[in-house]
Amino acid sequence: FHRRRDLTISLLGDLDDVRYPVPDGAFYIFLEVDSYFGDRINNSAAMASYLLREHHVATVPGGAFGNDNAIRLSYACSEENIREGTERIKKGLRALRSDNVGLCD
Repeated sequence: FHRRRDLTISLLGDLDDVRYPVPDGAFYIFLEVDSYFGDRINNSAAMASYLLREHHVATVPGGAFGNDNAIRLSYACSEENIREGTERIKKGLRALRSDNVGLCD
């Protein structure tokens, strides 16, 4: 799990404006994604639903764990699935960011 955790963190490293504590003994990462919220996605349940529906990757809303600004993702799977899943998450978040460009101008 340590190797998979490090892989997941390295793959998420090029995402702008996300925060997460590095887990010591867990098999999941609690990824704070509120910087990607906007009119379309404004809480963790909406984010998890969006990622599942439009990018075919399952996450758990952080609101279920007391942080509605985050999603929880597991790295208790193969390295191939970690790579594919993180790419789908990054693609989904970047799509939201590009959708929100200019909304606050």
